[in-house]
Amino acid sequence: MDQKTMKAMVYHGPGHYSLDDVPLPRIIEPTDVMGKVTLAAICTSDIHIVHGDVAAVTYPKVMGHEFCVEIVEVGSEVKNWKVGDRCVSRAGANCGECLMCKIGIRGFCN
Repeated sequence: MDQKTMKAMVYHGPGHYSLDDVPLPRIIEPTDVMGKVTLAAICTSDIHIVHGDVAAVTYPKVMGHEFCVEIVEVGSEVKNWKVGDRCVSRAGANCGECLMCKIGIRGFCN
């Protein structure tokens, strides 16, 4: 059976968060890389968000941006990474498509 969802820590508003089923990500751009999280850390910014101290954050929001992955899929133009490689994510990763990214506030990517 193909897996369609994964577990993620989701912020639902100040003081309200849960471990939810969310859709699996997918390769969209030929330069995309997708990985399975093997290690994760809680960042101070995560704590500030969950406490409601960052008003610009909209919800629901999948939390977490400091983690290690094992690569499970790569886009057709990816040359320096392959399935099975292990790496650390860039803490500032963003989608480039949401409102916050489009107005230049990538740290609040939705």
